[in-house]
Amino acid sequence: MWSGAVTLIALVIYVQHVMSSPVPASSLPVKLYAVFAPIVLLLLIGTVWRHNHSIYQEKYAKWNESFICERCGTVSQQALH
Repeated sequence: MWSGAVTLIALVIYVQHVMSSPVPASSLPVKLYAVFAPIVLLLLIGTVWRHNHSIYQEKYAKWNESFICERCGTVSQQALH
C-alpha cells in the first residue's frame, strides 16, 4: 500500500513538474525509479519471507516451550517430550 502511495505521489510531482517547466524535462528520474523500485520491492519481499520462514518459526518454537509462573511471573523453558 505504501509503495502505491509513494508511486502515485512521485508520478503527480513529476507530471506537475513537466507541465510547468518550459524546457524539456529529463526522463532520468523516471528511469531511475523504474529500475530501483522493483529492486527495493524484491528486497522487502525477501526480508518478509525470511522473517516468516526462519526467525518467526524459531521464536514461535521457543515461545511454545515456555512456561510462565502465574505466581511470580518467571519465564522458564520446558522441554516437551
